[in-house]
Amino acid sequence: MPHRHLPVKVLLVDDDPASLHDLESVLHELGAELVSVASGDQALQRTKEEDFAAILLDVRMSGLGGLETGRLIRANPRSRITPVLFITDDGNTELEMAYALGAVDFLTKPVNPAALKGKVAFFIELQRSRDHLRQAQREQAVREAEQAAAAQMKRVADELAESDRRKTEFLATLAHELRNPLAPLRNGLHVLRLSRDESARNRSWQMMDRQLTQMVHLIDDLLDVARISTGKIALKLQRVELRTVVESALETSEPLIEQAGHALEVDLPAPPVWLNVDATRIAQVLANLLSNAAKYTAAHGHIQLSARCEGGDLVLMVRDNGIGMTAQTLPRVFEMFTPVSSPDRHPPGGLGIGLALVRALVEMHGGSVTAESEGAGHGSTFTARLPVLEAQSGDAGQAPDAQAAPGAGLNVLVVDDNVDAAESMALILQMDGHATRVASDGRNALEIAVEFKPQVVFLDIGMPGMDGYQVAKALLSQQAAHRPVLIALTGWGAKEDRARTKAAGFDYHLTKPASIEVVEQLLESLHVAA
Repeated sequence: MPHRHLPVKVLLVDDDPASLHDLESVLHELGAELVSVASGDQALQRTKEEDFAAILLDVRMSGLGGLETGRLIRANPRSRITPVLFITDDGNTELEMAYALGAVDFLTKPVNPAALKGKVAFFIELQRSRDHLRQAQREQAVREAEQAAAAQMKRVADELAESDRRKTEFLATLAHELRNPLAPLRNGLHVLRLSRDESARNRSWQMMDRQLTQMVHLIDDLLDVARISTGKIALKLQRVELRTVVESALETSEPLIEQAGHALEVDLPAPPVWLNVDATRIAQVLANLLSNAAKYTAAHGHIQLSARCEGGDLVLMVRDNGIGMTAQTLPRVFEMFTPVSSPDRHPPGGLGIGLALVRALVEMHGGSVTAESEGAGHGSTFTARLPVLEAQSGDAGQAPDAQAAPGAGLNVLVVDDNVDAAESMALILQMDGHATRVASDGRNALEIAVEFKPQVVFLDIGMPGMDGYQVAKALLSQQAAHRPVLIALTGWGAKEDRARTKAAGFDYHLTKPASIEVVEQLLESLHVAA
């Protein structure tokens, strides 16, 4: 694209009107805009406001002389490098001073028109070349910015289209996954209504139970993703043994593994490994990883779940010999709505939310999860690392001084100003074989403890009168000879709350509403330890 001529100006400075006229008559043919001024003061003002290709400056001017004007022009940042040509009467001293002030050239009077035109023409062309270069650079920058903007818009459009495609595929898969259990459920209801064969009815009941469990698991995953994305999910951290978490995960995933005929290998550390985690959520992580391995491994495959302690972390690894993943799939495998596809799956297996949920839950625990595969057909390995690990063996990790005769239950005192909550928990613990007492306030709890001598105390923190911290202090003093295991049962579960209960002498901290399974597992571990 040809460049248009940009306006170029030349400043003529002389207090002699005749000399200015002579300069103008010679230079007007060059096509530059000639700006003529009759004093140094006027020249300084114009150089502060405008840019010039060259400045012709008469040395012998009245008032502010040419040499001083030249010095001040050089001091102005805008005109610091503007070429200055001094016009002189051929005084050597003046020439030396002019060069010292930064003159690029000089002309002697009377000025030779050809020399004048040639010198000024050079600086005019130099200015035009600079202007053209700047214009070309600006145009290039504009083109590059437009290209970058177009590329960015295309990327955004492609990402939106891909996101839309994945969501459409997700909705289609969701509809498919939700419909799948409906047919066997309807068939099972038909069998239960018409069949008198007890064996057939039992098989139908078991089948319906499996299908309902699958549907509930699917809906739970969807709800969890929604809660995480809106920040409404909270972890219920507690001290739990690794094997308890693994057993819970296996209960969920083993039916799918067995249905496909996979061989499952579980390799856990021999000593007990105690974690400070939300046991339900970490079991969910492992169950999702195991179920994912089962879905993407051909029948009669091999799945391995292993754990090891490494540098203060627990490293959980789920490895399979299934369909594997391509290099393109790996970076996005933990993104929402990104099911792993294979040529024989129409549509791709799964909803593409299980692994996204895995990453979110692991990161909420301060950990990380990665995926590895050597390519399609070479299996996959998922590795989750969880911090705050405490590995213990022998007597370490056993709760204090829970004393019970072999085969007998524990003496458990439940203290809560919510009477219904306390009595319902006590009833469940009685059904598990434990002896229980209930107290609705701190003073009543201390009175019962004198004769009951509890081995375990579930103690609410926020009670009127004596709060849980005061009761714990009094119990530890009163029962010094037979120290009970103190378990805080509270709605407060933040890190500072757990630190406060620990400082107050509590052995465990459970956040309300505590899972009955967790309570039973905890008491079972205390009973075995005793």
